[in-house]
Parts: sequence; C-alpha cells; structure tokens
Amino acid sequence: MRDIQYLSPSSISIFERSEEEFYEKYLADNRYPREPQNLAMAIGSAFDAFVKSYLYKELQLGDDERFEIRTIFEDQVEEQNRDEAWKIGEEVFETYKSLGGVADLLIMLGDSTDCRFEFKLQSTIKWEGEEVVLLGKPDLRFIHKDGERVLLDWKVNGYMSRKAPSPRKGYINTLGLKKKQHKDVMVGYIRGLKYNMAHPLEVVDKDWGRQLAIYGWLSGEEIGSEYLVAIDQIICGAGTVEGVAQHRCFVGADYQRGLYKRCCEIWRRCKSGHFWTQLSLEDSMARCKLLDQGPVTLEEERER
Repeated sequence: MRDIQYLSPSSISIFERSEEEFYEKYLADNRYPREPQNLAMAIGSAFDAFVKSYLYKELQLGDDERFEIRTIFEDQVEEQNRDEAWKIGEEVFETYKSLGGVADLLIMLGDSTDCRFEFKLQSTIKWEGEEVVLLGKPDLRFIHKDGERVLLDWKVNGYMSRKAPSPRKGYINTLGLKKKQHKDVMVGYIRGLKYNMAHPLEVVDKDWGRQLAIYGWLSGEEIGSEYLVAIDQIICGAGTVEGVAQHRCFVGADYQRGLYKRCCEIWRRCKSGHFWTQLSLEDSMARCKLLDQGPVTLEEERER
C-alpha cells in the first residue's frame, strides 16, 4: 500500500463512486495505468487555456510567461489531442466570446482586486482538531470591487455528444439559449452581485459543490464560510456551442462541514493502514495485498 500525499476533488469523487477504484488508482503498490486524456476532456482544457490567457492580458495582470496560451495549453492538453483540441478549443472560446461571456466577466472583474488564475494549490487544511492535505487547481479567484470574494470555474459540456445536455438547474442567466433563467431561481443580491438564493452549488451539481468548496478552503476560506461561486457552463452538442448557462450561488455551510469531515475520514483511512474499515484489520490488509498486485488477466483472476 502506497503513501498518498494529498486528496483532490477528482480523487474524492472516485472514492465516492468506488473505493476499490480509488485504491487501485492511488494506493496500490502496482497501480493501474493512468487513463489517457480523452478528446472531450482535452477540449475543455484547450478552452481553459484560451480564456485564461485572454483575460490575463485584457486585465493587464503582468507579463508572467506561465499565462502565454501555448504554455497553458501544453501544460493541460496531452500530446495526442493537441492538434484537434487547439482548433476546437479556439472555436469554443470565440463562440463564448461572441455570445458575451467574456464581456460579462470583464464587467464583473472591473476594478476587482487580488485577481488570480491558479494552477495549483496544495495545503494542509485544519479545522476542529482534524487535518487533511488537499490539492486543487481553481480557474479564477478575485475580490469584487464591493468586497465579495468570488471563485469562478468554466465547464465545457457535451461537445462530443450527439445531443446537447440540459443546463444544470439553478442558472440565473443564459447566453444564446431560449430560457433565460431557471424556473425555480430565487434572486438575491450580495455586495452588488446577483445570485441564486434557492440552489446552493452542491444541489446544482454534487461534483461542482465538492470542487468549489475545496477550492475555497485552499484559497483561504474558513470551513462553512459564505463566498460566491460562479460557474459558466458552456452547453455544446454535435460539435457546436449552443449557449452558456451562468450559475451564481453559494456552497452550503452545513454541506461544507460534512464534506470536510468526509475528507478527513478518507485521509485517515489512507494513512492508518486500515483502509477497508468495514472489514477487520486483518481482512483489510489481505484485501490491500491482493489489489497491490496490480492489473491481472482474466486467467489470473480465475486462478485467484
């Protein structure tokens, strides 16, 4: 059993889906090969490179070479996808821009402070006598001119699908789509920013809620604190961009506290040597030993 260095939103998501898959990916002595990045993921990463590089230059945040588009792109997009992902990522970005997505962001970012495009944050998060090492890569964090702390993330959904997915519920505005606001939205305002009072992010999408909560903690937010989270969900289908659903809300305080305790529980199980707590220590260690052998053929599985 290997020693894990941190937990991330994606690894926690895998744990919640399958503890065995988590062990195979992160803890097994002979880990399963990492799955190559697929084109759908590469398109999202390519868009990410275009939008971050563009905003960094428009906001005149400096001349850091890390924000050159090729640098971001090659850091995030695997080589086998680069030719196609560059072309599609640029197309998605230009459509997002033409729909007004970039203009909306520049208005929201106007006169903001502490504007940071983060690539990697890793920290030991301590709260109520417990601690866990977390890692995350927030897209954008800033403090709005009226003082509200904002975390923003982009999601590119459905480009490789035959049919465009529906926007997640709770969007407060759309660009290019027929419906302008989700039917159950309850609009509120905080420090000059519009948000949805009815749907905390974990209700909109559980993975989004987990991800942005952890990004918030890594950015210095207290567990259970209130800060605005923003998602621009780019809705695609059959190789075209259909529109953008804009989500603006909070991550629930109780949800954050429960998530933090869950992160600590997973961390303890990884570090204690007793990973399968539903089994005795002896049986847990035997199961780990079996999985430590790594991938096996069907014939080998039968022999076991």
